[in-house]
This record gives sequence, structure tokens and C-alpha cells, in this order.
Amino acid sequence: MTCPFCQEDIRGRERSGNKCGKCGKVYVFDPKTNPLGLHDLRVRRHVDKLRAGRGLRFTTSQLWLSLARKQVAEPTTPFAYFGCYLGLVVGAVIIAVSGWAAYVHAVPTAVASMVVVTLIVRRFVRPGAARGRLVSVAMLLDAFAEQLWGVWPRLHGGPVEGLVDDSRPAGHRLARPERVLLCPVNAATACLVANGVPQRLNLHTAQRLDQVPPGLPVLILRDASVVGQRFAARAVAALGPRAVDLGLTPAQARADRHLPRLKGAPVAPETLGHLGLSEADTAWLAEGWWVPLASVRPAKLIAAVEKSVARTDPDHAAAAAVGFLTWPGSAR
Repeated sequence: MTCPFCQEDIRGRERSGNKCGKCGKVYVFDPKTNPLGLHDLRVRRHVDKLRAGRGLRFTTSQLWLSLARKQVAEPTTPFAYFGCYLGLVVGAVIIAVSGWAAYVHAVPTAVASMVVVTLIVRRFVRPGAARGRLVSVAMLLDAFAEQLWGVWPRLHGGPVEGLVDDSRPAGHRLARPERVLLCPVNAATACLVANGVPQRLNLHTAQRLDQVPPGLPVLILRDASVVGQRFAARAVAALGPRAVDLGLTPAQARADRHLPRLKGAPVAPETLGHLGLSEADTAWLAEGWWVPLASVRPAKLIAAVEKSVARTDPDHAAAAAVGFLTWPGSAR
């Protein structure tokens, strides 16, 4: 890895105890010992992505999920490297059958076979092997937050620039709001408030139904999960046509391959029948899959809320067409 201070490449034996053997400075994350393979420079690169060149602020949860994208995209299973092993066996068999005399001519065929077999197995075997397994972030959010808020400032001379603490309830209350943003995901609300979105758009934020003022248009943001879907269904049923569910919906989450997909315990499909979902969305949720709203990067989250507000008319028909897939920008 590269030392975040002296920028020199340091091997494993040169960085015992997270200390650079060349400049002597101590860093926060080491890819050999961190469950997500983190190092300080990688954290900085993700910070730059979340800030989007505009100085945007982001929460601990958003950075955590951004750094976990690669890890949750490739959950560890007993078949995680099965394709590589099978490809090696096929290549060895081809060389053996061809005879050592024809070794030179057999090698290209063997290598090509290894690549093809590996790709086929990765495409079809690994998803099936992971189907019955849970998928979660390898490093707990609390442990990550402790390193970021407690250790990073001490070693780097200050906090991570743009970072917002989402461990405390966030919100923006107004005496005379024009609309309500109903979002049970504190990380998303904290991000929007830190970037001045509710203040600028005259939005009253709420995390529970009983916090929603009467008579105002309501925009709903939530996770693409069983819990999120049920929350949105209850809100729409209670608030009527003044409520618009912006997502993240299961269909939006399944279609965006850049969002990290987590997997919890499965649920019985029949318990989801009242939610009005498609067969594919119901099956996806029933298997335990879900995508956190906090995995949507600040720029896209902000643009979605701004676009929704701009398109909201008195009967809110226009806002109903707004979804994550039509939001400006990309999840990447």
C-alpha cells in the first residue's frame, strides 16, 4: 500500500502496527487487517466522490456504504473461488491430454479454457451459491464511525472534511413550511439538512407519521426494503393523495447495479401481497434483499428532492412520476 503521509510504497513487513516503516507516521486503516480492505488514501478518494467537486457534505453511513460497495457485491461463499479452481483443472487436463511434447501449442488453448470456465462459473454458480446466504457489510458501522471520528482526527490533524455525524436525530422544523419530507432514514435526512436542502426549499422534515403537519404535500423517502415498503404503504394510506412515494423502491434498487445490495433473513412472499408490488419485486424482497437509501450519494439524493419539489403541483400528479432512475446524475 501507499503511505498516506510520505506517499511511499510500503510492504507488509514495513508497516507493523499501522505505522509506516519509512516515515514513521501512524495511519488509520491497513488493507491487510481491515475487514473492508480499507486504507487512508482509499477513504480520501471516496470522500472526493461523495463531495462531487461541489463541497457537498455526507454522513458517516454514506461513506461507510460507499466504501463497502465492492465487498457486498462479492459476498464470500464456499464457491467464491470455485470458478478459478475449476478453470485451473480444465487447463491442466488439456495440457496433460495434449502431451508434454505439444506443451507450447496446448498452453494458449488451456489458458483460454481457464478464462471461459471461470467466467461461466462466476456468472451462474456464484449467484446461486449466495442465494441462501446473508449479505452484510463486513465492518460494523459503529466500529467504522469510531475510527473515523475518534482516530482519524488525531492521526491526520483534523476530521474528515465534509463528514456529518448521523448518530443523532437530524431534522428541520418550520412554522410555515410549504411541503413535508417524510424520511425514516436518519442518514439521508442528516445529509439533506447538512447541505441546506430543507432550508432552501422550505421543507419540514419528519421521520414519523405523527410528525407530519396536516394539509401539506408530503414527499416520502425510504429504503428499498420490506420495512421501507411497509412504511411507504402506511404513509400513503394515512395521508392519501397528498403523499408521493419517491422511493427508493425495489424496482429502482434492482435496476441500479451500482447500489450495494444487502441481504437479510427471508420473509414469506404472502406477507407482502398487500403492498401492490410486481411479482419480481415481491420475490426479491422475500429473499431478504434490500438496498439502503443511505447508499445513494449526496449529489443524486439532493437532485432528486430538488426535482421532486420543482415538479410538485397542487394535486401532486407530476411528482408521482419522479423516481431514482429519472433523477439527475448517477449513483456512481
